[in-house]
Amino acid sequence: GVGLAPGPGPASGPAAPTVPAAGEEPAPSEPEESALVSLGAILAAAGVLAAAGRPRGPAPGDGLGLRERPLVVFVPGHGNGPGDFDDLVALMDLGPDDHRVFDYRWAAESADPVHASQAAPIDDTADALNGYLAGIADGGRPVYLVGFSKGGAAVAELVSRWDAGTPPPVPGVVGAAMLDPPISGGLQGVVQSLGEVIGPIPDDGGYDPLHCRWKVFCEDTREHLGEEAGVEVMVLRNPKAGITNFDDRPEGLRIYDVPDEGRGPLAALAHNPFSYARRVAEAHEAVLHDPRVAECILSEMDLPGSCHIEAPRPPLARCGGSGGGGVPVLAD
Repeated sequence: GVGLAPGPGPASGPAAPTVPAAGEEPAPSEPEESALVSLGAILAAAGVLAAAGRPRGPAPGDGLGLRERPLVVFVPGHGNGPGDFDDLVALMDLGPDDHRVFDYRWAAESADPVHASQAAPIDDTADALNGYLAGIADGGRPVYLVGFSKGGAAVAELVSRWDAGTPPPVPGVVGAAMLDPPISGGLQGVVQSLGEVIGPIPDDGGYDPLHCRWKVFCEDTREHLGEEAGVEVMVLRNPKAGITNFDDRPEGLRIYDVPDEGRGPLAALAHNPFSYARRVAEAHEAVLHDPRVAECILSEMDLPGSCHIEAPRPPLARCGGSGGGGVPVLAD
């Protein structure tokens, strides 16, 4: 089956402990997993980036009055690994000192990061990501979050906690981009929580945008997400992916649609039901390889609200004969 964000399969057997190279995150060894999960990422990331990122002159982030280029922290999706961001890193021209990738092993007990990304509940992921950012932010460098798929849901959950009054690790997270995040409510949200057991549908780790008091007074935490916390949040989604993201437009949440050139979900189902899951996965992952997405994030890092994306116009077909007097209609 195809998961929400298909990636490389789990490694066979536990990985042998290795000494991290400069700038790499330390990988937890199997005997220490339980302790590391309980401690979260504070132990994982503390001091790792004390010397990360040297001033480079004009670069994204200068428009915010920041002294340094923001450190981009990528949060993978369900079934993804660090390498799934390689194209986006290249499109954004990020060097080794400019980005980090969150490791789900700080949120779930596993020797393999891909398996951990599939097993980690969204609440535990948000806890671990918060601690991870605390270690990164200790160096004083501004941080920009980019969460793909389930990683976008984790970013939404964490930022909503900051909005509700939970203090951020430090006031250093300047913005967040959620790429094709499965953050639906209602029936679609329920379906998005089944991906761990049913391969072709997505998995959001149990994310729920509705926070209720006494099961009566509910609020949609996606609305005005990040405003109270002072974090500029935006969503970049491919509407042709369908079930892998969400269909509505919560108030106060900036959303940019970046459709790819393939068929939409209904057209794909009608064309070939047997390839539907593959097409959905292809559309979902298209945001990781789209130059418009890279340009938008870089623009936001420079100046919030400056992203501008125009959807490609469908081709025009004419009817009414060859005399040129027909009415233009959109081609299918």
